[in-house]
This record gives sequence, C-alpha cells and structure tokens, in this order.
Amino acid sequence: MRRIDIIKRAGRNLSQAKGRTILTSLAIAVGAFTLTFSLALGDGMRNYVDQALKSNIDPKTIYVSRGVKVGDVANNANLYTSLREYKPGSTNRYGLQIETLDKNEVNTLKKIEHVKDISAYISLSPKYTEFEGIDKKYVANVAVYDPSVLNPARAGKIPELGKQIKEDEIVVPETYVDSLKIKPEDLINKKVKITFESQNREINKEELMKAVTSGDEAKVKNLTKAKEKTFEFKVVAVSKKSGMSFGSNSGLLINKDRADEINDYVMKDTEGYQRYVSAVINADEESNVDKIVEAIKNIKDKKYNTSTAKEMQGFLFQIINVIQIVIVIFAGLALIASVFGIINTQYISVLERTSQIGLMKALGMSRKDVGKLFRYEAAWIGFLGGLVGSGFAVLLGTLVNPGISKALELENGMSILIFSLDKIIFLILGLMLVAIIAGWFPSRKASRLDPIEALRTE
Repeated sequence: MRRIDIIKRAGRNLSQAKGRTILTSLAIAVGAFTLTFSLALGDGMRNYVDQALKSNIDPKTIYVSRGVKVGDVANNANLYTSLREYKPGSTNRYGLQIETLDKNEVNTLKKIEHVKDISAYISLSPKYTEFEGIDKKYVANVAVYDPSVLNPARAGKIPELGKQIKEDEIVVPETYVDSLKIKPEDLINKKVKITFESQNREINKEELMKAVTSGDEAKVKNLTKAKEKTFEFKVVAVSKKSGMSFGSNSGLLINKDRADEINDYVMKDTEGYQRYVSAVINADEESNVDKIVEAIKNIKDKKYNTSTAKEMQGFLFQIINVIQIVIVIFAGLALIASVFGIINTQYISVLERTSQIGLMKALGMSRKDVGKLFRYEAAWIGFLGGLVGSGFAVLLGTLVNPGISKALELENGMSILIFSLDKIIFLILGLMLVAIIAGWFPSRKASRLDPIEALRTE
C-alpha cells in the first residue's frame, strides 16, 4: 500500500473520532505553546541584551574594583544582615563595605600594556540638594558621569559615547523629574545646588589647646564642627528611563574633575581621601581587553574584580538560560502527559477497531502497513497539537509584544519576543517524532493481531 494512501487513511480515521483527537492534541498543544514561547523569549532577550550592551557600553571598557562582587550581593544575603570585619581603606555603599582603590593602585593599573587611559571614581554623599524654582531640599544620590556608558536623553543633550560632560553641567534622571512634578524640558538650563559637608578631620592639638585656653566657646565649636559648601551646576539633560539604558537612573551625574574637587573638600586630611570605589580602564583596542584583564589578575598581592561588556553579556545570557530551562521543564511535564495520552488513545483505538484491523489484513494489508497506519495517526496528532500550540503562541506573542516593549521602555521597535519560523518548524517536527514514538507500542500491538481472531471480535 502506498505511503500517501496510508497517511490519508490515518487522517480520515482521526476525523471520525474528532473529540478524542482534539483532547489528545490539546496536551501536545500546551507543550508546543510553552516551548514556542520559551524559544521566542530566549531569542528576544538575547537580542535585547546584545543590542543594549552594544549601544550603551563601550566594548573596550574594563571595570575594576576590589572586595564585594555584584554577583556576591545577589547570592549572599548575609552581606546585609551579618557583622563584617572592618577593613581600613574601605567605604560603605548601599549597605555594603567596599574595599577601595588608592592612588598608587590606580597608577599601577595605568601602566599595564594596552591601557589607553583610566578613570578612578569616588563615592559622593551630599547633605542635601536644591533645584532652581522649587522651594524644597532633597536627599539625592550623586554619581560621577561615566562616558563609557551611554545615557539616552529624555530632554536636553547628552554627549556621545566616550565623551565627558562639562564641569558645570549635571544630568538629572527622569525618575527625579517625576518626583519634582516638572516637565523634563522645563528643567533644562535650571540651576542645581548640591551641599556637601566636610568630614571631621584630625584636629591640630596646638590649635585646639589655644582655642580652649582662650575661653572662647565659639572658637572651640567652630574648630570641631563640620563645615558646609555648596556646589552649583546647570542641568544639561534629563536622562531617559529606558530598558535599553544601563546607567540613566543611578542619580545626579556630574563631571569627574568636579567630583574630584568635591572629594578634596569633603575628604581632605581624612582616611578616605584619594580612595576610589572603582576604576574604569579604556583599552587601546577591543582585541586587547582580555590581555589587560589577564594582566590585572596577575598583579601580585592584589585581588581585583574585573567586568567587561563581554562578561556582562555572558552573565546575562546565563540568567536567560536558567529562565528558559525552568519554562522548558514545565513544557516537558505537559509533553510527558501528552505521551501517555497518545499511548492510551491509541490502545483504545486498537481495541475499538480490532475487527477493522482484521478485515484490512484479510484484504491483503501487511503487518508493516498496519503499524504505519497507527504511527501516522500518532504523527497527525503531534502535528495538529504542535501547529495549534505554536500558532496560538505566535498569535498571542504578536498581540502582547507592543505592550511588553512599552512596559520595558524598549526603543526602535525592539521586541522581547522573537519568533523564528525555522525553530517553530523544527519544534513541530520534533513533536511529531515524540508522538510517533508514543504510538509505537499500540501500533505494534495492532500489527500483530491475528486477522481471523480479529474478525471474530465484535
């Protein structure tokens, strides 16, 4: 019997038992839907990460720090709750004790071969911040503008990747503008005043004794109290809340040289003077980034943490893979259920059609063709389930993609769900194969039925 005739007959047999066929196909459809969504989500997220890193982070950049790694924060809750030994030369940031870099270490890093330049970044903690035209004082985060990370502008103009803002300029995140209840464009060219308080420096004993012996209480208080100084900036841009941005919402961003000036005022003659939270290295060529990282790791008696755009991509891809694995597990459970459903359905079909099988064999249909008939029926079930499940996933994904992109603030029409026709086709073929394997034992039973005994069955 021709293969095409067997396939057609298998389709007709299933059409005669529509209810059972639909119910059996639904289990496969659930697995197909989940797997299709998982593949689309994985492709979309990888594309998003790739594009975000390429457009926002200079691939020639290497971030260097000491002490706590970013991954350690996520993996170890004890960092926040347990007591930690104090280490000289460290600073507290976001509830964590971070070992800082000193000036000599920065100079050592600068001398490494293929290092084009290096910028060391300090931690700034202002007392309060004032915005022109707003009669309130705010507690705001202040960070150094990193030219290696692009901050898309909601209003105003931000320098291109690799260029620093001017000393009198400041970038305000859109999140702050929302709190100020002002339009982003209305904040451009407005003045921002940031007040810092100098740290208590070591007091000269002679100075203190002179003040005490003078009996002038005001002199003593003035000598021991912290001093304040206000620094003024002009808003050059409001950074955009964007899913494609990595640094736009870190706080008020100011010029590095201006930050060093502030640090001189705040930390002069203190333990924390000229100590840096991190350093950013720019390689002369992207191909030399790995060489610089290796050289940093080989510095004797020092332990540095390094991060590159490539490493960030790998870390994020690992997270995506974990998410996909979890989704695939759920899809696998649905497919396992569908396998047992197919086996059960096929066995029932064999029992119900015993006399029909006997008649087909009596009319000359071979055992091989009988087995093929039931396997093709299983393949049809796999095909229908895969087609319905994948088709529904594509339809739903197409409908929700714009909403997801808007919620994540993705730009340039980027989608978080990317459906690949090739992968969907391979998925459906794979599900057909699973269905054929599931129908193997029932088909084997059908092919071995004795035609005389089968014809006697009513």
